[in-house]
Amino acid sequence: MKMTQQEVSAEILTYYSIPGPLTDLSRYSQAIDGLTDDVNQLTQVVQGIILHVLWVDRYKIIPTPTQLCQALTPRMTDLIDIVSKNNHEAPFAPRPPGSRVIACCREFATLLCALLRTKGIPARSRCGFAAYLAKQGYYEDHWVCEFWNGKSWQMVDPQIDGFQLDSIKTYANNQQNIDPAYQAMLLSLNPMNLTEHHFITAGKAWQLCLNGKTNPECYGLDVDPKPYGLDSLHGLWFVRGNLIRDFLALNKIEIQPFVAGIEKIPQYWEGWRLITAKDNELTQEENALLDRIAELSIEPDTHYQELRTVYEQTPSLWPPKGLLVVHKK
Repeated sequence: MKMTQQEVSAEILTYYSIPGPLTDLSRYSQAIDGLTDDVNQLTQVVQGIILHVLWVDRYKIIPTPTQLCQALTPRMTDLIDIVSKNNHEAPFAPRPPGSRVIACCREFATLLCALLRTKGIPARSRCGFAAYLAKQGYYEDHWVCEFWNGKSWQMVDPQIDGFQLDSIKTYANNQQNIDPAYQAMLLSLNPMNLTEHHFITAGKAWQLCLNGKTNPECYGLDVDPKPYGLDSLHGLWFVRGNLIRDFLALNKIEIQPFVAGIEKIPQYWEGWRLITAKDNELTQEENALLDRIAELSIEPDTHYQELRTVYEQTPSLWPPKGLLVVHKK
C-alpha cells in the first residue's frame, strides 16, 4: 500500500535521509557534493563503478583480485576505497567494466541508497525477489533501492543498466513458447520505476508462501548449490533469510546476501539461529516473530515505530558481532 506525502511523517523521512553505519560516506562528502541530485544520474554513477559478479562473463571481463571487496560486510566506503585505489580518477567518475569493483546487487542498491542519503534524499535498500531476473515462474534473490520522490516511495534497480535491460528484453522477444504474461512483465520492465509485478519484497513473499498462494521452491537463487555445501538454494528457509535481511535494511543495517556471505567465509552465518535453523526447528515464538516482521516490512511507514522497537529489543535479529560491529543506530 502506497502512502501519501501527508501519511509519511517527517520523522520517517528524516530517519531514511540520514546514513546508517554501512551507508556513511562522509569521508567522500566533498566528492559527492560535486555530484548531481538527480536519481537517474546517480544511478548511472553507481553503474559506472560497480560490476555484478554474475554478469562478468557477459561484459567479457576477467576480474583481478584487487577488484574484489574482502570486508565481511562491506561498508560503502569500502567499495569506494577499492575503486579509488584501482583507478586514480575521481572516486565517482565512470570506469570501464574492467576497472570497476566486482560486487552483487546488495552493493548496487546500497551504494545508491548511501549517495541519496548523503544528498539528504530519503532512501532505503530493500531485499526480496525479482521476477525479471528469474526463469519463468520463479523469483530470484535480489536487492533494490527505494527513494522518496517527493510524493511517494519509488523503487529503482540500479544494477540494470542499458546493456542488461537490452539483454532482458531481447530474451523476452526471442524466447519460443514464452508465457504471454511473463513476456509482458519482462518487456514492461523500467529499472527506474519497478512495480510489484517485477519485484516482491521478502515480507510479501513470506506471506504468499505461508498462505499457500505460491510455492516456496519458486524463490531463491539460480546457481549451483553444491559449492556451498547445499542441495538447494530455494525454499521457505531462503525466503526467511531475505525477510530478516529486508527487516534489517529497513533499520539501516544492510547485511550481506546469503551466498555472498558464504563466499566470504564458509562459517559466515554460523551462530545466527534465525538464519541457519531448519524450518522444522523453529519454535512457535520464532515463527510468530517472523510473521510479525513480515507484516511490519510490508507497510514499514505505517508500522515505523514498532519496526524500530522490535529491532532494538530483539537481539536474535541482530547480526553476530563478527559480521557487524555496530548493531544499533
